[in-house]
Amino acid sequence: MPVALSVDIYWEGYTFAREIQLWYNMHIIITRWSKMLTKPSTALRNEYSTLSAFCKEKQMPVFLTKNGERDLVVMSIEAYKLREELLDLREKLLSAEANRLSGVKTYSVNEVSERLRGLLDGAL
Repeated sequence: MPVALSVDIYWEGYTFAREIQLWYNMHIIITRWSKMLTKPSTALRNEYSTLSAFCKEKQMPVFLTKNGERDLVVMSIEAYKLREELLDLREKLLSAEANRLSGVKTYSVNEVSERLRGLLDGAL
């Protein structure tokens, strides 16, 4: 299981710690999925408990084939939820990058730090 990075970044009431952890987990998942397990579709019926345990323990999907062709992907609910969170984060990051490229105002680290200090001190 990946170790979470212990970094919390707060801005306007939002924490980025989860996003940092998600990106780290995504790297681990991509590395692991490069060694994908493929089974025939009959394995779902005959080896359900084994496949379920494998997906949960390894946090990896199992690819099922039908007539020798990849047909379905089976994964643990935890892996599915993490995948959905990663896709959501990716969408937000792509949107933020598109805004930046189109000229929307951005802030430097120093500007954000000053604003945060002001918020903490009650000046803003």
